[in-house]
Amino acid sequence: MIPFSKPYLGKEEEDAVIDVLRSGQVACGKKSREFEEKFAKYVGAKYAIYTNGGTAALWMAVNATNTGPEIHIPSTTYTATASVIVEQGKTPIFEDIDIKDMCMNQNDPNNSIVVHLTGNRAKSTAKIYDSAHRLEKNDIKDDSIWCYSFWATKLITTGHGGMAATNNKEYYEKMKLIQDDGRAGEKPFYKITQAVGGKDQSDINAAIGIEQLKKLPEMNEKRDVIINHYNKHFGLDRTGRHLYYIFVNDRPKFLKLMENKGIQVSVHFQPLHKMPAYEKYSDKELPISDWVGEHIVSVPLFPGLTTEEMGYISKEILNTNLLIQQ
Repeated sequence: MIPFSKPYLGKEEEDAVIDVLRSGQVACGKKSREFEEKFAKYVGAKYAIYTNGGTAALWMAVNATNTGPEIHIPSTTYTATASVIVEQGKTPIFEDIDIKDMCMNQNDPNNSIVVHLTGNRAKSTAKIYDSAHRLEKNDIKDDSIWCYSFWATKLITTGHGGMAATNNKEYYEKMKLIQDDGRAGEKPFYKITQAVGGKDQSDINAAIGIEQLKKLPEMNEKRDVIINHYNKHFGLDRTGRHLYYIFVNDRPKFLKLMENKGIQVSVHFQPLHKMPAYEKYSDKELPISDWVGEHIVSVPLFPGLTTEEMGYISKEILNTNLLIQQ
């Protein structure tokens, strides 16, 4: 079976983890600080806060910004984009997407979470960006908060982790307070709790992240080769480096054919406004999101994919005669 995704890990990550284990400091230590500093420099931000996941980064961002009671988000996204809004007593307002880049096509800049879906850079502006699918050098140009994910399938992985990055000192200080259990004070064991929050930093995972960040240019080169191969064979023009998506007719049949051929694919994403958890927030028609939700499939895209596997995947997809040229 050709897997849908596979982490690009090696001896460098193994050695880094062993060094942390032997150091005796496995949480909230110098490796977490080093990862934050190197990551901030890479994306072009002044500040970064390492968390236990992209969802935690989004939660902190919503809490730290002065967003209103309603926050606009695309319906075509991962559930975390909406769940962090609902968890804080706010209402998600689902918007449709542009079929050309899969990103939200309208928004309120002051009350939105804009998602860079599949790795495409969204055109809309916001205080908060869900950048779980996008990790590019010097991407941050303003005072917004960008939230990243380092889950096993993402552009870099720490096993489980995320980052919130910003140039805004006020946002950074608010998020830092949340990250440290809401405690403030100079003495490490005698601080005053001023906000609700929780510790999210593991030096073990951060050590992996430091090594992954070094490998990111190499991994992106390999991803670009795969994307160019698929584009050539499918007659498409995809650019996002996290997910390579196609549209197919009769998706249940297509998924079964792929399973029979030993190719693991996935569905990213079905629209949230149709999910039971968010039905009460759905009050308008989102035709593009609905159509995408019925036809989209993501195919393998990871640095370790071989030339032979790429050829086999593209050949078998074309052989189904179910591919939609969209």
